[in-house]
Amino acid sequence: MTSPCSRCAQKSRWIEGAPAGAADLTGIHGGKRVEIEVKTEIGRPSAEQKLWAEMIRSKGGIYILARSADEFIDGFGAHMGLTP
Repeated sequence: MTSPCSRCAQKSRWIEGAPAGAADLTGIHGGKRVEIEVKTEIGRPSAEQKLWAEMIRSKGGIYILARSADEFIDGFGAHMGLTP
């Protein structure tokens, strides 16, 4: 397979992004994987994103679909046992 990036091909390396469905932001908190999918007010998760969310949650991770910073904070706080 050839690299679609001419600069990468010149340096003999292949750079690949995240798999289909992966969340926009990923991190670790308290030893747990945290995935955050960012959507607009009307944005809807794709079928791949729904499967990804199920997989992360099934393995004990935290998956949050957030449409605003406040929604993320509320969702993350709920996972951490915090109440507003």
